[in-house]
Amino acid sequence: MPPSSTPDRPIDPRLSQGLAAAGLGLFVMYCVGVAAVMVPLRLLDPTWQINFGGALINNAAIPLLGLIALGLAHYLYPGDASLRSLNAHCRQWAVLAVLGFLLLVPLLSVATLKGLNQAQQQQYEQQQTVLRRYQQLRTAVLTATSSPNLRTKLATLNGPVLTEADQNRPLPELQRALLEGLIKAKAQMLSQAKAQTATPDQTFPLVLQLLRLDLTSLGLAFGFAGLANRPGSSQSLLSDWMSVVGSRRNRKSISSQERQQQKEERAEQRRQAMALRQQSASRQREIDQLRAEERQREQKAMAEDKRSRDEARRRRSD
Repeated sequence: MPPSSTPDRPIDPRLSQGLAAAGLGLFVMYCVGVAAVMVPLRLLDPTWQINFGGALINNAAIPLLGLIALGLAHYLYPGDASLRSLNAHCRQWAVLAVLGFLLLVPLLSVATLKGLNQAQQQQYEQQQTVLRRYQQLRTAVLTATSSPNLRTKLATLNGPVLTEADQNRPLPELQRALLEGLIKAKAQMLSQAKAQTATPDQTFPLVLQLLRLDLTSLGLAFGFAGLANRPGSSQSLLSDWMSVVGSRRNRKSISSQERQQQKEERAEQRRQAMALRQQSASRQREIDQLRAEERQREQKAMAEDKRSRDEARRRRSD
């Protein structure tokens, strides 16, 4: 008994509309999440740049799934003109996403380097401020002529406040105690400034984070390129790239074949020229040999003619 065939089940338009609504909802979710990281705007702050770029990359799977949902909705129900137009516009806007994720790779690298440099510069400025402050207070303590004069100088510099007991102490002893306190305070503030700077142990995780974000951004650009369409093109952006790469490879192979053919032609021309030179040289040798034989015959004939004339003169003389 032949197997019974069941008719194809028609696609419910509500399924395609639901997928399209889910895709648009994913787009909105992504925009809200990114907007929450953007506020407040600090465009020149490297930390804000890294956080914003990380939010764009870490949540980028959401719009990618939304774009896939729109494409699937159009595939299931291609007869809906509004759905077809929405899918085409979203695929064209995806080209900007590809370019954006490609640009994030150098931007995040620059922001990370700038942040590390700013941290080092901030540490240097803090150390210089501490040293200047220490030098001012030290000069005030050493140049004081009396306890009231020392209190006045410290008050002018917003330094430590002298109590009544401190003012009753001898000036050299008070100066020695203040200098010891200033040295301890300087060492403590310098250690705090050094602790705020990224050490090699703290820099390595930053480099790993940057590498992860860069590689993820490249992967997202590759994924969006597979779904993006340039205006007026029926192929995806990834297909266009592969076509360009393939045509360049073909041109390179053709050019290499042409160069090889030109080398062979030049080698053949050199061989032919060498053969012609050899033929001309052999012909020239033959001509030279014929001329030498002709000269020998002429010399022999002239010698025989001379002998015959000499013999004739001898006979006439006899």
